[in-house]
Amino acid sequence: MKYMARASNLLHSSILDMVFSSWHTNCYILQHNRSPKYRRKASKMKRLGLLVLALAALAGVSLAQTTIFSDDMTNFPTGWTLSPTTGWVKSATSYNSASYSARCDEVSPYAASQNNYMTRTINLSGYTSATLKFYIWQYTETGYDYIYLQYYSGTAWTTAWSRAGSYQTWAQQTVTIPTTATQVRFWFKSDASVQNTGAYIDDVVLTGI
Repeated sequence: MKYMARASNLLHSSILDMVFSSWHTNCYILQHNRSPKYRRKASKMKRLGLLVLALAALAGVSLAQTTIFSDDMTNFPTGWTLSPTTGWVKSATSYNSASYSARCDEVSPYAASQNNYMTRTINLSGYTSATLKFYIWQYTETGYDYIYLQYYSGTAWTTAWSRAGSYQTWAQQTVTIPTTATQVRFWFKSDASVQNTGAYIDDVVLTGI
């Protein structure tokens, strides 16, 4: 399916241009013929042309984006590798969509000096671009206790997004992931002093084009 989507994206614009050009030319010829017979044909061609264009446009939109994975944390940690296993946990305390999220630590307020990872393997072969979206609620020590979103491209982990501080409203974040990436992970890091509520992650969706 994803390879069909790639081909559709490459051909979609040129096909629409060809269809519209042919339709417009024929409509012009028929409309300028004064015969009632040709005028009726012109009216039918207009309706047919509009239908073809609408179907072509819908087909292009539907094939343009593929959901690679979507996780509302109902079955967390299924699909994720946790390190340590006592780090990120499934929580019903706060969530964006009912009834669970993933919390950055097993306790809240979170413990000092934490390095908690939740990692997911991905396959982006055949895609030209990828986007990761997720919702987050966060109350961590400003400037010190961070949530990182990172990706792995075969040689090293790269930080694509990070944040520390008080953001106590659920909000969606959008991050571009390179198609060379083979893994993504959320990393919670805290220092030795000042512990707050923590961070919750929900509704993680990776899409490709």
